[in-house]
Amino acid sequence: MFKGTQKLSMDSKGRISIPTKYRAALTPLVLVPNPIAGEPCLLIYPPDVWQTIEAEIAARPNTRANRMTKRKFLGAAEDITMDSNGRVLIKPDFRNKVNLDKKVLLIGQGNKLELWSEAEWEAFDTEEHDEAYQAELEAVPF
Repeated sequence: MFKGTQKLSMDSKGRISIPTKYRAALTPLVLVPNPIAGEPCLLIYPPDVWQTIEAEIAARPNTRANRMTKRKFLGAAEDITMDSNGRVLIKPDFRNKVNLDKKVLLIGQGNKLELWSEAEWEAFDTEEHDEAYQAELEAVPF
């Protein structure tokens, strides 16, 4: 569903314009900081995908780790509605958490989108990739 990379600009109020081709699928949308360490981006989910993730997390055993996942991941999620111009407001604490500034990238991940600072993405993208990543690439039928 979501593929490709789009360069976007964030305005001075912290708004980005969702590309037209994604608007119908993301009305409304769920925005949450990525919980994976070392990958500073925001995750953007359509409601149906988010409901599946939420149900899977809720169905897990009530362990300490799962309670922490609920608090830190589900507890951080925000329901967002686009304005009439297809823009969404990224709240300041989300922008600060992942270092978003004027230049941002929207990166398709199939069932979701990632929103990265262009600078953070460039730093991440130039890192040496580990053996597991290389093995995963070998398994993909290009």
